Amino acid sequence: MKILIVSHYFPPHNSIASLRPYSWAKYWSELGHDVTVLTTRKGEEISDDGKFKVVYVSSLYSRLFKKISSVKVAENKSRKSIFRSFFKGLHGRLQSMGAFTWDSRMPNIVSTFHRTGYEKVKDESWDLVISTFAPYSSHIIGYKLKKSGSAKKWIADYRDLWCDNHMYSGVPIIRIYENWLEKNILKEADCITTVSKPLADTLKDKVDDINKVKVIPNGYDFDDEVVSTQPCKKQENSKIEILYTGSIYSGFRDPSLLFSGISELKKQSVNVSDLLKITFAGSAKGDLDLLINKFDVADVVEHIGMVPRNEVLGMQRNVDYLLLLESGDPKAAGVITGKVFEYIASETPMIIIGPTKRSELGMLANQYSSAIFLESVSESVIFLKTILSGDSINFGSENKGNVDFKMQYSRKVLAEKVLRFIE
Repeated sequence: MKILIVSHYFPPHNSIASLRPYSWAKYWSELGHDVTVLTTRKGEEISDDGKFKVVYVSSLYSRLFKKISSVKVAENKSRKSIFRSFFKGLHGRLQSMGAFTWDSRMPNIVSTFHRTGYEKVKDESWDLVISTFAPYSSHIIGYKLKKSGSAKKWIADYRDLWCDNHMYSGVPIIRIYENWLEKNILKEADCITTVSKPLADTLKDKVDDINKVKVIPNGYDFDDEVVSTQPCKKQENSKIEILYTGSIYSGFRDPSLLFSGISELKKQSVNVSDLLKITFAGSAKGDLDLLINKFDVADVVEHIGMVPRNEVLGMQRNVDYLLLLESGDPKAAGVITGKVFEYIASETPMIIIGPTKRSELGMLANQYSSAIFLESVSESVIFLKTILSGDSINFGSENKGNVDFKMQYSRKVLAEKVLRFIE
């Protein structure tokens, strides 16, 4: 088949969102399909070794985001500085709704690639087009190609939800149009895929034929190279190490419970800094600095910024615990971040804050890994006291090994499953 993948996120962009479309390109081309990827230009281009073709298009995102981020409010109250302050505040407000420089809701400068992107691929005939959200412009391209007859089949894929996103409510005046647009374009989709059953149930309410909504979870590519950053696992008498890898979103991925537990131990004269080290790796740190100051944990917590993915995978295997943060909002019960699959594959015990054991993410972690769920400050204090004293933890779930996990959640297996939906 001649296949087009439409995705803003794609390597070498270092994001967990890039891995889903990349695995399709990789494994479908290995199966002998003629694969093309349409993505946005982000600087360095991926080397595809001739296995698949990558078509790059430009958007306003990279240029404007750098300018907006560099805006600083001057000390004087000149008209220019007041305007800049207002503009930056407006940008922050829109971004909190998922709009402007964020990729989830309208209006959105990330989405500006849909016009030029469509023009680059519209004159070819595609057996299958698969577009993945976010941003919504990927689906607009898929919709146009199917409507025009350039695509014989179109799959609309959702890593996260669009109009029903648990984090981003959208701009009030535009919400009604977004809901209409999403329902309208999904009428043309031959298949709609998403990462969990609860998200699939939400999408079924938007279409007449609920049978075309399918679940394709995120997974793990067991071909991924792992670079170990330490010679071995934890050495005797060294600090307990906790690692978080990924982005922090203020109010949604929140380490406050863990930090609060550390503060309580300090009040009890426990010298936590000699016993514990918590590392955050990732570019987006949200309100992490504010929380570090609020709970007075700068002597325990460090943020090391973005780390190459193969090195991150090594780090995940060489610490005592991995910290997993996600929203505890009931609306997020179906959210299963791709990060949890990396964590499970590492076989390192997990500390989970936000999701409950009954959430989709919680059930997955309980089934395939050793995981402890912290839901209160008192539970955080008890957990920290236990690990810092050297006592063993009763996880309630023990690592089950990777045999069944590999069979169900291998990126290769999942890529093959997607194609069977449109046979």
